[in-house]
Amino acid sequence: MGTIVLWHYIVDFFQTKIIPWLRNFSARMADFLADFIAFADRGIVSIRRGVKSLWKWFKQTVFGRKMEATKISADKAATKTTTFVRDESGKLIQSIITENVDWSDLADPLRSEIIRQNAATAHMDLKEALEAKFKEMAQK
Repeated sequence: MGTIVLWHYIVDFFQTKIIPWLRNFSARMADFLADFIAFADRGIVSIRRGVKSLWKWFKQTVFGRKMEATKISADKAATKTTTFVRDESGKLIQSIITENVDWSDLADPLRSEIIRQNAATAHMDLKEALEAKFKEMAQK
């Protein structure tokens, strides 16, 4: 994933540094490398566009996603994930999924909140967390 996020820097580095340097020794090898980078660029740019398009759809369709975790034993927790989505007709649909998971499989912020607050239950806005992670990765 890091390669996709940093791709424009990789292309620039090869375009401005490596390929010109390589031309001093072998124009044929430099052309081969330039062709390879151009080929890879088509694929990776398509992936980046797809991810951006998917992210746009996600933001327009998923209106909320929240998780509640309750510690039920030293090594188990019960989770309840509530998702609000808008279907093609514009109707808002609520989905609730409950499951028991290992304590270690809970997201770090949920475990931390339960530990710090000495509480049995913690809440997390998953859509907000996902948006923050996506923005963080996009800025790298």
